Amino acid sequence: CRRCSTPALTSVTVQTSNVMPEERLHITSAVLLKALLTAVIQNLPDAHRTCLLQFCTQRQSTFATACSGSDSPLLGIRGVSDAVHELVGKPWETQHLFSSEVSKPKRNFILQMFSDCLPTLLFGDCTELHEVAKDWITGSSQRVPDAMWLIAGFPCKDVSSLCNQAPEHRDAITRGHWEESKKTGHVFLSGILHYMQCHGSMLRGVILENVVGLHAGPSPTVLDTIVEKCTSIGFHATVFWLSPLDFGFPVPRPRLWIHLLNMKHMNGITPHAIDNILQSTIDLAGTLGPRHLNYQHTLLEDTHVKVVEHIDACKSLRTVRSIGQPRQPSKKRKIDTRSWQMRHLDFCEKSGRDDWHVNPIPSPELQDLFPTLKRL
Repeated sequence: CRRCSTPALTSVTVQTSNVMPEERLHITSAVLLKALLTAVIQNLPDAHRTCLLQFCTQRQSTFATACSGSDSPLLGIRGVSDAVHELVGKPWETQHLFSSEVSKPKRNFILQMFSDCLPTLLFGDCTELHEVAKDWITGSSQRVPDAMWLIAGFPCKDVSSLCNQAPEHRDAITRGHWEESKKTGHVFLSGILHYMQCHGSMLRGVILENVVGLHAGPSPTVLDTIVEKCTSIGFHATVFWLSPLDFGFPVPRPRLWIHLLNMKHMNGITPHAIDNILQSTIDLAGTLGPRHLNYQHTLLEDTHVKVVEHIDACKSLRTVRSIGQPRQPSKKRKIDTRSWQMRHLDFCEKSGRDDWHVNPIPSPELQDLFPTLKRL
């Protein structure tokens, strides 16, 4: 595998032994990401690293997000800025112009969870991003700004393997009617593609994320059609099939990532060179990721207030159920009564995975840092 054959690369050591327990979760989510991105930039080829650092330190980049209920890409952008600051002493200056989210509960989630990097504007349905749209922060109509970069995730119900057999979604792939659907097709065509067409003069690039079901079905697939439509308006598409397993997290959730770069702003860089640069960067992240990122870093201790509250709530619910009548299982669905550990081991065996290889025994340092691991 590539991790065995790749020469030794520069690594970054993160010290968290002297950190108070309440601060560890924040440190592991920010410092470890910064360490990974710093190592990736350090190990890029000299020409690529020089161009990247010059780009980040000589200009400000503006972003817009429409990420289906979460603005987590902002954390990655902030991680890159911190890594650049670590290497050259000057951060990457970025501005988040707006987010777009149709669901009110998800808009509230964005406002609460991303309070330290809020967008200037928070719009609703991305299919209504015309010249003017309603800003849900101020409640007034605002002009939709031109961003340099758009990061978006659009609905997947029509093409997801979990949902595409439902009567309302069945035609999306099997009969090639996804463009007429109210989910995937409508949001992509009337929202994302429309924004790319109307704001193409300023837009440098777009990053799209969705399920691998885009690549299923008869040819041309949904993915083929998306790439064709974006190429027709001057964008070069590079598609990656990525999984958290590639970056140190034992979670098999593969996703398609579509990188779209506006060739008007590439200054003569060929599509082949773009593909090579993106592939080499992702290969580095996949090689260095397991050294820096692991789900075990984010486990809370047994005494953490959130853990105690959750355990108490579960005990109270169990007491209520023991007093009353037990719930009758659904006749339509067979309930698996095994423990989650047994279900997990069964999944690993059926998928050909070695559980201890996917979830290695934590080091003594980690066990001291997180006593919960000893119980696991």
